[in-house]
Amino acid sequence: MPDCCILTPEKTFCCPFNEGELADKQGAKIRYTVCNKSGKEKTYEWKVENLGPGSIIFAQEDAVGAITVVSNGSIGPVPPGGCASIDLIILCEMEPGQCANYVIRTLAGPGEPELVCRGEICMPEPGVVVLKGPDEDSGDLGAGEVRPFEYHLVNPTGKAVEIPVTIASSYGAIGISLSREEPGESALETIVKIPARSETILTVYLTRLDRDGVLPSDMIRLFANAGEREESRSDDHVSSITLARSVGVPFRVIDFGCVNFPQGEFVRLDLFLEKGPIEMIVEELNLETREWEQVPIRLAPDDASNKAAVILDAGHQVIYSPQMGQTRGIFRVVCTDEPKN
Repeated sequence: MPDCCILTPEKTFCCPFNEGELADKQGAKIRYTVCNKSGKEKTYEWKVENLGPGSIIFAQEDAVGAITVVSNGSIGPVPPGGCASIDLIILCEMEPGQCANYVIRTLAGPGEPELVCRGEICMPEPGVVVLKGPDEDSGDLGAGEVRPFEYHLVNPTGKAVEIPVTIASSYGAIGISLSREEPGESALETIVKIPARSETILTVYLTRLDRDGVLPSDMIRLFANAGEREESRSDDHVSSITLARSVGVPFRVIDFGCVNFPQGEFVRLDLFLEKGPIEMIVEELNLETREWEQVPIRLAPDDASNKAAVILDAGHQVIYSPQMGQTRGIFRVVCTDEPKN
């Protein structure tokens, strides 16, 4: 599997900073992550470029709050199968309604493929409600944890508004709720009332929907939007939530997709194995009974028939046929024996 980069938020808005050296400026904080999917340790060299048309500057903040303008740097060393992140500050020098596109390019050495992540930041139009996420990153979300997560909605107009807000998680892996006591679903829709010329905080509560520490990915993304959604419109804000890994789990799902065979459509799971070979089964959540049910699986593309369990080694994939009649699917991969090495 190739290495990858993740930029969150991919699109955001310029907003006033409230303290420190940035108190009189507008901009946003972003997080750039690289993931090493190889079997060797790597150090990555990155550089950022403003593609315009708006004017922006990139900076970083040190431990004592000092701000330094930057255009490049390094990340690592990153262990095999691991991810590492840096935080960047974007300072906006644009007119209302103007946007700036930018790109972060990363290399891990000669002969390695270049990683490219693109982002966009815009100065809000006058009279538009702006949604932004928290400036500070929180730690890994643990199994069984219920974590408050704040979104800030700014109403610059002279009258109170009621605006629809939608929030959804990638992989359906995080439950989102308005109450700490109520379990969340992987998507939330609500209406937020914002007084004139004021900022309102929307607090949601996040919980993990995986079971027994089997993770769909190390990083889950939250897609948030304010206002009526248009198909051509990108998300207002994308946040990354990292998940704490359980000790002793020797693998994780790093990607998934769909494949078509003569027997029908299957879901393909790409797994990163720290140890192996190992016997595995796949279970899918029945959305009516809320019970986990084992589904037939096969190795892709080697197997011609389904099995209850498969022996998986590094570099292999597993495929399964999803339950029909469900509007969405939640799966888990379970190892049923100890790794052979």
